[in-house]
Amino acid sequence: MKEQALVNGYVRAELFEGEELVGIWDTTNFVTDVGLKHIAGAMGQSPTDMGWIGVGTGTGQTKASTTLDTDQVHQALLAGYPDRTASPPDNVTVFKATLAAGVGTGTLTEGGVFNNASVDTGTLLNYWNFTPPIDKSGTQSLTITLSLEIGNLGS
Repeated sequence: MKEQALVNGYVRAELFEGEELVGIWDTTNFVTDVGLKHIAGAMGQSPTDMGWIGVGTGTGQTKASTTLDTDQVHQALLAGYPDRTASPPDNVTVFKATLAAGVGTGTLTEGGVFNNASVDTGTLLNYWNFTPPIDKSGTQSLTITLSLEIGNLGS
């Protein structure tokens, strides 16, 4: 029996006006080709940690994509993440970041996790779309949580 690794991701975005939750977006994502290479490389090397979530206003990325659309608007530091503690199951890594009021504003349609703080640089681990788009005003904050699970797919 041949086993294959399967990487699944689940994204939740929560939009706040002050302390009030005003919207929730749940979506799935896909790991990019360079993201898979990064995961494989982590087993034998020490690649740069994935430490930032980026959001943008583009669409249509594919598994071969290495950045978000050229309309990326902001990357937020994953403070305290990725979480590799015992709180999630051992095969799940959690990434979480908050875009504070006044940053990453506009109609947000896409996102991803990166290993570089600069917009549109570094390795794009995974990619997702926000459907419907998130209209984030300058007075709102947005918290994005990604749970990435690695499991087996028997074949």
